[in-house]
Amino acid sequence: MDSKSFRFITHQSFFTAVREEDLEALKNIISDDGPDPSSLIALQNDAGETAVYIAAENNFVEVFNYLISFCDLQTVLIKSKADMNAFHVAAARGHSGTYLNLVAYFSGISSKFIIFPLFCVILFDGSRYVC
Repeated sequence: MDSKSFRFITHQSFFTAVREEDLEALKNIISDDGPDPSSLIALQNDAGETAVYIAAENNFVEVFNYLISFCDLQTVLIKSKADMNAFHVAAARGHSGTYLNLVAYFSGISSKFIIFPLFCVILFDGSRYVC
């Protein structure tokens, strides 16, 4: 099997483990990826979602907390094709614990990253995201 095929299978397994909230499988995939899993964590699926985004969207707290330990702020701020990042989706879904974990983990960030997603949720009209 060539390296591209192997990497594609790893990506599929990675996103499947996140969507199934399978923390043990996720830990195995990340440990197999090498000493710096940041490129794996920054991967986006067909919808432009990162693993952190998926965990925030679904309120998979243990998976989310594990994943953010490998993230930098740029990774968390990657927007999906729906034009939302992990901050936005956690706030929009009302996952306050996940949202507050993000804020706490990135405590040195600008307040615009904290307040703006909450403001956007207020503007959300149920059919489209207006920010």
